[in-house]
Amino acid sequence: MRHLKDTVIIQTAYLGDCVLTLPLAKTLKECSDIGNVTVVCRPEVKAVFRFSSSVDKIIVYDKKGKDKGLAGALRIIKKLKSKKFDTAFLPQRSFRSGLMAFLSRIPERIGFNRGGAAFFLTSKCKYNWKKHEVERLLDIAGLAGCVNKKRSFDLLPASLPAQNLSLKYREIFNKGDKKKIVGIAPQSKWPTKCWPEERYKELAKSIKEKAKVVIFGVEKEEWPEGVINLTAGTSVKELIAAINEIDILVSNDSGIMHIAAALGKPVIVIYGATVPDLGFTPYGNESVIIQTELECRPCGLHGPKKCRLGHFKCMKNIKTSTVREALYEKIRA
Repeated sequence: MRHLKDTVIIQTAYLGDCVLTLPLAKTLKECSDIGNVTVVCRPEVKAVFRFSSSVDKIIVYDKKGKDKGLAGALRIIKKLKSKKFDTAFLPQRSFRSGLMAFLSRIPERIGFNRGGAAFFLTSKCKYNWKKHEVERLLDIAGLAGCVNKKRSFDLLPASLPAQNLSLKYREIFNKGDKKKIVGIAPQSKWPTKCWPEERYKELAKSIKEKAKVVIFGVEKEEWPEGVINLTAGTSVKELIAAINEIDILVSNDSGIMHIAAALGKPVIVIYGATVPDLGFTPYGNESVIIQTELECRPCGLHGPKKCRLGHFKCMKNIKTSTVREALYEKIRA
């Protein structure tokens, strides 16, 4: 392939998807044929790419806000066209992403053979369901002759602003004592991915004497006295810095889980509507997976808003004691 002066990654999906895109960005950045790496993303996740030294520039596409609709999409297309990118990589397989790359007149458009974007691509590879999503995304880098066996996320660089944020949470968590810091992430954009909140509260209450408990999330909730509650007013960049200071995370299948894994933190994942075989497990670390074997699982790539069978056994059958025992075993290891 000819020399690629500038390349753009169009990734306008959710937090977890953006974290899993980081090894692709790093691989492209380290490839001798690649110049600058730009990412198109949603405003709420731009900190993921800002905290990566593999990304040179960010173009924010607020597709649910100011860039909503045709007029907004055309503004982004005009901006992309003005940058005169040589190559676009499309980890997200959506029709809109493919169309935008095509209308931006980007000569090389690389992605997968599945989804609406495939129609607009100049090079595509098989979307292999047997692989992890990180490995699948590195397959499209391979189409451009870029290979990186290290699989690094490069999420929290040793820059002063990032380290200052980490220091802030180090002080909040009072890391001077010997208690382990356990993060709990009870939320997800998909309700059937969520273990019942009362179980998480039972877990927090039962371990708070033996460990420091930090709650992460996007909505303000009431939690047992004695836990550190970061469920409201925490930006994504602050969330990354805070997770960098914990020792272990208990989480649903969510974006926060992927942040923890990218930072090398052990993760205990509770699976409900989704299953690990879909390829979105915590990548590159020794995670513990807790799930209930049921014939109705999985109910989809993300899971529906409500259990289609009305029983939600995939989550309700998982006891608090099961998660607590897995947590203590991981802490002792």
